[in-house]
Amino acid sequence: MIRPLYALARRGVWWRHGVLAGGKARELARWERRSTDDVRRVQLDLLRHVCTRAFHDVPYYRAALERDRGGVWAFRDVEEFRTLPLLDRSRLRSEGERLVATDRAAHGAAWDATGGSTGEPVRFLRSRASQAWMVANEERMWRWYGVRAGSRQAFLWGADRDVPPDEDERSLRARLLGQRRFNAFLLTDERCEFFARRLADFRPDIVYGYGSALRRFARWLGRAGLRVPAPIAIRSTADVLAPEGRELVTSAFGAPVYDYYGARDAGPIAGECSEGDGLHVFSDLVWVEILDELGRECAPGVSGEVVVTRLREHAMPLIRYRTGDRASWVEGPCACGRPFPRLRMEGGRIGEFVVWDNGKDVHGEYFTHLFYGVDGAVSFQVRQLARRRLVIDVEWDGGGFERTAEKVRRSVLAHLGEDDPDTVEVRRVSGIEPTASGKHRFVVGLAD
Repeated sequence: MIRPLYALARRGVWWRHGVLAGGKARELARWERRSTDDVRRVQLDLLRHVCTRAFHDVPYYRAALERDRGGVWAFRDVEEFRTLPLLDRSRLRSEGERLVATDRAAHGAAWDATGGSTGEPVRFLRSRASQAWMVANEERMWRWYGVRAGSRQAFLWGADRDVPPDEDERSLRARLLGQRRFNAFLLTDERCEFFARRLADFRPDIVYGYGSALRRFARWLGRAGLRVPAPIAIRSTADVLAPEGRELVTSAFGAPVYDYYGARDAGPIAGECSEGDGLHVFSDLVWVEILDELGRECAPGVSGEVVVTRLREHAMPLIRYRTGDRASWVEGPCACGRPFPRLRMEGGRIGEFVVWDNGKDVHGEYFTHLFYGVDGAVSFQVRQLARRRLVIDVEWDGGGFERTAEKVRRSVLAHLGEDDPDTVEVRRVSGIEPTASGKHRFVVGLAD
């Protein structure tokens, strides 16, 4: 009886922000009943529409069209689309306002920021319409997991804007929404025990978490010889949960794990169904390419960079946006019968823990949040050199570095519970070298 009330309260929260997702959720459900060819045809129509509007309404794309094509461009086929230039995070930072539509598409949109899963912070604009599509996609995912609307939710998360640290279950918000929120940025044994007790009391139907945080908690449960009430589903996101970690989490919770792939700047990208054979691309929300080093589409099974075009965002359309993540296409249809193509993450984003000498394990995502919306931060990398020695290298553009560096250093020291100020150093560098795999990692832990 309580589920409809939870569902109504959650819709009320979104309604306050001007987000109405009911009709969009029904449209996404209809997409799943289309044939593969029909999905492709309608997706191409959406792609044509977002490109045409961008060339008409967005100064950056309008100038590029005049410069490179004499002001004329016709969407004839996918090959024509692939002649458009790629957009990366450095260009997103430098162009900023010129990537914003000048028409009413930007009305009611709000600026957001990400610390960057690869250590490259960016700011971007998100419209209410795209927010509504994201909420609708969340409802779709629940259907895939077999979780009913209004079910109880628990989060082992770290985005303070999304999940306030350790929301008190007695708070009015928590009681109305049927949610419990726990901060994943600091996972000591004591905090794992606290989380286990709260899960036992609350008995959530679905648990959301960073992959590495879920793995850390599951390992603690095993060492403590404890079990928690089995939810219906576990959703792992934000970083890669390797097969052994996935098996560990499944065993500890007694529930299936579903991988989810999305990004704050790129939006929802792909999600796993119950078959567990790759992640279905949300073809009704994004156009995804997987490209090799020369910008050519990769064949199935060949790893490349994920490049995304958001099909439902017109306030700040990001066309052929490089995510920095790697994946490969999965060949053939899924046994579930859904008409969406599938991809498999190839090492994707990894959120290592910093393991401090006092027993505190700090999730790598914590450091990305230090750079949310910080002007001047081009990229960063955290390197743990010893059990009580941390160096944060920051590639910086402009002035004011010393003030920001001191603020970051003090925040990290306080978070670690560290008294010695010399254990954390924030340095300005001219550039940050990628790892041997070619991917920029924002945290390099002791194990490396």
